[in-house]
Parts: sequence; structure tokens; C-alpha cells
Amino acid sequence: MTIKPVQHMKKKDAQLIQEIKDYLDEYLYEQHTVKDICKRFIINREKLQNGFHFLVQSTLHAYIVQQRMERAAQRLLTTDDSIKAIALDSGYKKQRSFNKTFKTIFTHTPAAYRNCINNARSAKPNNSPLYFPTYSTPIHALSKPSKFAIRPLSAVTCTQLLT
Repeated sequence: MTIKPVQHMKKKDAQLIQEIKDYLDEYLYEQHTVKDICKRFIINREKLQNGFHFLVQSTLHAYIVQQRMERAAQRLLTTDDSIKAIALDSGYKKQRSFNKTFKTIFTHTPAAYRNCINNARSAKPNNSPLYFPTYSTPIHALSKPSKFAIRPLSAVTCTQLLT
């Protein structure tokens, strides 16, 4: 997804926000603070936060969490890695916290999500395409940084996957 500059934002500012987004995507699993990002990209805190929110429709923190969860979901579908290993790799110290955030975004626990997809795969003929749930609306942090509100564009249940 490429960010499109808005008329009242300078083009160079929009390009800088795109660079920051690309950097976050590339170094997703490193620890990032707003202060560190500001120093690295020589941008003031307010311009970074407002510009990122305006162009990406998400806070920095919420964007990072969303991207990590999407990659974790992909790993659940494509590997046999344990949920605990995926949780740790996603930056969570406790699997319980990972499960809670994952369920908030995907409406299933990681185990249920993996089982749902595996059941859907085994129910489909080999040549049939399998469509997965897509959650492309950015998440937005609520008043507490650890809480997220998720608004999926299209939520697909296990029953819908199997039909």
C-alpha cells in the first residue's frame, strides 16, 4: 500500500511518512519509539504523529501491532510453528497477551484460527481456491495503549470458509 499525498500536506512530508512506514515494515520486530523514529528521520513529534495518522489512518503503535498480527496470522497458516513461538517472535512476552490481541483482530484465538483454516483446506478439493479473512482497516488505539478497536472490512467465519 503506497501512501497518497493530500493536497494540504507538503509532498516531501508525505514522502517522509512513506519512508517511515517502509522502515517500520522492514524492521517490524525491532523496538520502536516515537522519539527514536523522530531522531532517525529528523522530523518533529507532532508532524510525525499527525502525518502518520492522517496518511495511514492509524497511530504508529497501532500500525505496528496490526502488521505484526497480520504476519503472525500468515505464519499460523503457512507453518507448523507453535503459537508460543509465534507470540514471542511477534514481540509478546506472554502468549496470553498475544492471544487476546489476535482474537480482538481476527475474532478467533490463534489456535481456533489455525484449526478453522486447516479444516477449510481439508474440506476443499485440491484445485479449489481458498479465500482467507481480510482485515485491511487499520486499528486505532483507544485511551489505553494496550487496548485496540478493530473494524474489519470483511470478516469471514469458519462456516463461510467451509461452504
